[in-house]
Formats: sequence, structure tokens, C-alpha cells
Amino acid sequence: MEKEARRSGLKLRSGLITGWVVAALIVAASALVLYIMNKDSLVLREPVMVSLLGEQQAYTGKTTLFYDDKTGEVTLKNENRSLLLSGAPVYCTESGSLVLSRKMAYSNYRTGLFGRVNHFAKISYKDDMASIYTGKGSGRQLKDGYLFDGKNTYLFLEPVTVSWGEERISLSPLSAITVYNQQGFYYYSYEDGASGYVSDKDSTVYGAAEDGRYVLNMSDDLVDLDSGKSMLLPPNPDMFELLK
Repeated sequence: MEKEARRSGLKLRSGLITGWVVAALIVAASALVLYIMNKDSLVLREPVMVSLLGEQQAYTGKTTLFYDDKTGEVTLKNENRSLLLSGAPVYCTESGSLVLSRKMAYSNYRTGLFGRVNHFAKISYKDDMASIYTGKGSGRQLKDGYLFDGKNTYLFLEPVTVSWGEERISLSPLSAITVYNQQGFYYYSYEDGASGYVSDKDSTVYGAAEDGRYVLNMSDDLVDLDSGKSMLLPPNPDMFELLK
């Protein structure tokens, strides 16, 4: 009787241990799925604005951003509205920050710092300093520079002057511009909230830093430095290590 009781006890404990192991594996698997889902989507619970093709679109309530790993693109969904962002940043109107909808390459010719910033990174600007948050730690502080998606969209982290032909406009930090060669460009000025489309098939579009450190040829994706050097801009942000 005692031996049978011991065997029953051992079987019971063995069953309990096996049950705990299975439960732990299920929880771990669920956590992994949750992590992947979180990595591929982002929920914003404040009013947001997107400036796309020169038009501003506002959203309130719950806004969810979905990342497609196959295309590298992000789609915004809010209730029954859906918008393919095509690299346009999402501006959070209450916090004053923005969220990237594409991975971008960061360049700073003053410090020699270059790196990749992935989609869903949150960027804010205060006291002449940009802060980039990637979901880990307290964020990275950056002074000056710009981001380029390797296609046609630029996001500035310092004041720049955009010029084409005889025309020019000033853009503040966190402003964005999308340039299509021999077609024109769309822009959004963060400081004054102005946006629009400029149609000019004949002029090259330039973006110059205030101190003349660099001049971007945004029609041909080139940069001229004050040292006299000229360079092609990186066609793919993945050429750089992740900026942490």
C-alpha cells in the first residue's frame, strides 16, 4: 500500500511538473507572438496629423500604425480610414513629437555621426536638440543633421533653406520634404504648419544648412560639403548600423 501511495505521489508530482513546463512554454510562446505583433504595429492615443502630397489629414482617437515587412511600408488605420504613408512622418499634435513611417539614414557632417533609424522611432525637438526614442532607454540626443529614406523624403533636425530657381523657403527642425526629380516637391513646415506642393520641372531643389556646412541637391540625392567634397547620398538606410 505504501509503495503504491509513493508511486501515485510521484506520478502526481511528475504530472504537476510536466503541466508547469507546458504552461511555461505556452506563456513564452505567447510572449514571443505579442512581441512580434508589437514590433509590427504601434498604437497612438493622441490626435495625429499626416501631411501627404501637400494635403494635411488629421486623426483623433485611437490610431494604429501597421508595418509590412515585405514592402517596408507603414499603413495608418483610424476607425474606417486607412492611409498608406509612403514615408510621410506622423505628427503627434499634443506632445509635439513625430513618428517615422520608414527607416531612414541619419547624417551629421559636423560630428561625423551616421546611422540608421528604424520605423516607429519617435522624434522630438527642444532647446536646439533632437531626441530620438526607439522604445529602449531614455533616447538619443542629437544636435543638427537630417534623415533621408534613400528614396525621396528628407526630415530635418535643424533649420534649412530650401531653394529652387529664384524661389526659397525656410524650414524649421522636424520639417519634411519629398522631392520628385523633374516633377516638383511636397513639403511640410513644422514651425508654422504650412504645407504644399511646388510644381517645377526645370529647377533643381536644394536644401542648405544655415551655417553653410552642407548643401543637399535633393533632386539628384547629392550633397556638397563646405570642405569642397561632393558625395552621393546612401540609397539604402540598411547600409548603416542602427543608431542607439
